[in-house]
Amino acid sequence: MDFYFSSYHLFYIFFLGFENLEEFLQQLKQYAKNRFPQVTIHGIYVNYTLLLFFKEFAGNYQDMSHFFSHMRLAGHSASLETEDLSFKNLQSLLQTALDKVRRFSMIYYINDFHILSSCNYSFIMDEANKQLSASLQSGSTENTDSLISLLSEVTDLSFLKQLSNSLMLAISAADSRLSTVELTEWLLNVTHETQLEPLKLTLAEKLRTLLSAKPEKSAVSAMTKQIRDYVDQHLSDPNLTLKGIAEQHLFMNTDYVSKKFQKETGTRFSNYLTSVRIERAKKLLVSAGSDKIQTVAEQVGCGNNPQYFSQLFKKNTGVTPSAYVARLHGEG
Repeated sequence: MDFYFSSYHLFYIFFLGFENLEEFLQQLKQYAKNRFPQVTIHGIYVNYTLLLFFKEFAGNYQDMSHFFSHMRLAGHSASLETEDLSFKNLQSLLQTALDKVRRFSMIYYINDFHILSSCNYSFIMDEANKQLSASLQSGSTENTDSLISLLSEVTDLSFLKQLSNSLMLAISAADSRLSTVELTEWLLNVTHETQLEPLKLTLAEKLRTLLSAKPEKSAVSAMTKQIRDYVDQHLSDPNLTLKGIAEQHLFMNTDYVSKKFQKETGTRFSNYLTSVRIERAKKLLVSAGSDKIQTVAEQVGCGNNPQYFSQLFKKNTGVTPSAYVARLHGEG
């Protein structure tokens, strides 16, 4: 290709859906074969717009424009619109064209009337991080929608896995809305995913859930903080209750403590205690084998009762402790 000394012509074809691109190229191939067989046509397609360019020749560009605008495509009711420009050389044409297409995530190249796809990885990475950062800062659903829309265009499963894990790591590092246990589970599940579309759906749902949730507020009363600290330090106690904490540790009325704790945390103490036990159990199970489940049960306050622990764990996670361990080790 001559980049400097030959003049080039560029046609923009607007409102051309990707589903009609193959049919369009076949009609163009026949038209070019009959009218100017000696001309090599190159093309770039992005987001309903096709850019066709070639060395200028002694032809009728107006006739070519008429051909494009009157082309009939299956299921395409609207007529195509065109714009054409002349350039002194291919270098100047590409500078103009690439500035317009570099912001798109998927770019399709037309070579000998065949379509070659290319994923614009660097753009997607940069844009995804920008949208995530904006969503974390503002909590705007608009930014989240833009991020999910961007990810929906990815067609490479390996790249989507890499990108999704990168986003989850960024969310986990930003604040408390994604715990280390949840992050570990996500990374493991993504590793075992073998299909693109299910991963897109799972990722979209996870992002909407995480980015619509506000990080846990630390601005709670000293009383609530004391309760949480006490739970963390005495979680292995099977007799741990709010009544015991209120009367024996805080020396306060149980009913008052219960109402204040629920108002500040948005949850009842019994539900909070269960969630802490389950999360602590998950962390312990990461390094424990199936033969250590009884030990984990004791460490999270279920006493010498691994059966009760298994029932509680399955009720809150959907799987038994042994199944959870197997999944962590890639056996499930």
